[in-house]
Amino acid sequence: MSTRAYEIAFVATTEALLKDPVSGWDEARQIVKTIDTVTEFFTGAQVNDPNAVTVVSWDSADAHKAFQATAANNDLLQVLSKSVIAPSATVADIDYFHVQFDSTHGDPLVTLRAPVTEITRASWKEDVSQEDFLASVVAVLTALKGVAVGTALGYTVEKPREVVAFLGWDNLEAYNNASGSEEVGPLLKDLASKATDLKVAIAKFNPRD
Repeated sequence: MSTRAYEIAFVATTEALLKDPVSGWDEARQIVKTIDTVTEFFTGAQVNDPNAVTVVSWDSADAHKAFQATAANNDLLQVLSKSVIAPSATVADIDYFHVQFDSTHGDPLVTLRAPVTEITRASWKEDVSQEDFLASVVAVLTALKGVAVGTALGYTVEKPREVVAFLGWDNLEAYNNASGSEEVGPLLKDLASKATDLKVAIAKFNPRD
């Protein structure tokens, strides 16, 4: 598994950013472009949820940690506080984590460039083995090949028991239809029976990023 780490972050955002989800990120984007350990920066918002979503591809989780000790990180946090984060929230409210993906299960960049991106994370229950849980996850991803616009699978760096799946979709209708299909529906039900702390976010990322 590659050491490359994808930082996924969620935070309540401003009404202005929801209305103009592209140019509102300009200042933050200019700072991120100067970071030599970052290769990709995706910005967007959750569907039906007033949260901004970002995905940053770092050389490693340690590379992000090193950046957090710099003056540029302070500048970035000030920009986010001014232009991105809702008045009711603070930098401390940013929910972020890092994921390392297994390349045998697809390319996360393909899913992030899709019109709609699903980010699902869950852990396996105490009475379920890791192997059994992963088999159920892979069964779902396999069934969605050719339906989803790419899939990717990895682990959260901060929570080794948490599995994260990215899936790309042509639109929300495709996502809803696949979830309720005769083939995928039972597989999702089986997976849900083995999962705990299940969280699903549906996001649309800005195409210019």
